[in-house]
Amino acid sequence: MKNLRSRKNVRTSMEQHGSLRSRLTTLAGALTLVLAGATVQAPAASASLADCPPHQFCAWEHINYEGSFIATDHSVAYVGQVFNDKATSLWNRTDWYVTIYPDANYGGGCMINSIAPGRRSIFLADANDRMSSFAITPGALC
Repeated sequence: MKNLRSRKNVRTSMEQHGSLRSRLTTLAGALTLVLAGATVQAPAASASLADCPPHQFCAWEHINYEGSFIATDHSVAYVGQVFNDKATSLWNRTDWYVTIYPDANYGGGCMINSIAPGRRSIFLADANDRMSSFAITPGALC
C-alpha cells in the first residue's frame, strides 16, 4: 500500500512539474512576443519620409529625412548604440507628444519643446545628433 501511495505521489508531483513547465513555456512565449512588440524598428540602410508608417514616431540620421531611421509608437528609454546621438530629422505621426532627451532613461532634461502630434522637422538645430531617448505622452512635457 505504501508503494502505491508513493508512486501516486510521484506521478502527481511529475504532473505538477509538467503543468508548471507548460505554464513557464507559455509565459516565456508570451514574454517574447511582448518584448518583440516593444522593440524599436531597426535602422534601415537608407530611408525617406515615405518610409515613416502612420501612427509612429520616426527619426532619421540625416537632414531631409534621409539615411538610417527608427520608427515606433511607444516611449524608448534608450535608442540603442546604433542610433544613439544620430537623429537629425523627426516626424511625429502619433496622436501624442514626443519629448526627446540627450541621455538614456529620459535623462539630461528637455533639449527642445515637446513635438506636437503631426509635427516634423528636417533639421534639429539645437538637438542635432544628441537624442538618446524619447517619451511619447498624452501631453507636452516641455
